[in-house]
Amino acid sequence: MVRNGMKYTIWDSSLGLKTTDRRAMRTLSTAEAVNHIRMNSPHRNCESATVEEIVEVSEVKEIRREGQRILKAGANVKVQLKRQPRTKRSLGHVVACFDDGTVTIHVDDLGSRVTVPADEFVTARCGTTEVR
Repeated sequence: MVRNGMKYTIWDSSLGLKTTDRRAMRTLSTAEAVNHIRMNSPHRNCESATVEEIVEVSEVKEIRREGQRILKAGANVKVQLKRQPRTKRSLGHVVACFDDGTVTIHVDDLGSRVTVPADEFVTARCGTTEVR
């Protein structure tokens, strides 16, 4: 699935550069990325009804959850990335909230961002972090 704001890059052989050269990478638009994935997928001959369409997801200011703290950009959280009880909780902070009930979290252990559903495996904790 290609989300809004997500970058999808490919190695472009038409530039005449070696595949080890970073200049041979080309960033695609959302429509080009979906088309590239569909054309190069091992499932490209499957029925079109089984292929997911592009879902436009917009960013919202906050996500309110009943009986839990509000999730909004900058809120400190603990997240269980394996999405199972009794697994490691990683510390991080919310970067963005989306209207489909997902949040993008910067996980301190990984040093990168992940997008996960805002459910019982994302627990808000005290404090905020400045989002850049």
